[in-house]
Amino acid sequence: MVVLDESQSKVSRHPAYLKHSGLTKSKRVGVSMHYWLDETSNGMYKSHLSLLKEQLSHLPPFSTDIENLRELKRQGGCKAAMKFKAARRLKAHAKNAVMPTLMKGNRIR
Repeated sequence: MVVLDESQSKVSRHPAYLKHSGLTKSKRVGVSMHYWLDETSNGMYKSHLSLLKEQLSHLPPFSTDIENLRELKRQGGCKAAMKFKAARRLKAHAKNAVMPTLMKGNRIR
């Protein structure tokens, strides 16, 4: 959720679709679900996934997500996600607090 900057409900729905199609497996850990690719799945799926990775990973939305994921892993994974999310919220809050002032033509002093 943190890496993709999307809501929990939106993000968790998609891995569930992949699980029901046989591409992923899952395990509940506390209140969270952990998903991973099913290594024993059909060879055709593996070919498609390889092609998608090859063709899409260099495009800006995907490369940004990949870099965010790498950074999150460097910072400690899921535990760091909460700090990352809180920092993003603070940044958005600060931006929203400044924008109305600027939009009214007022100067910040």
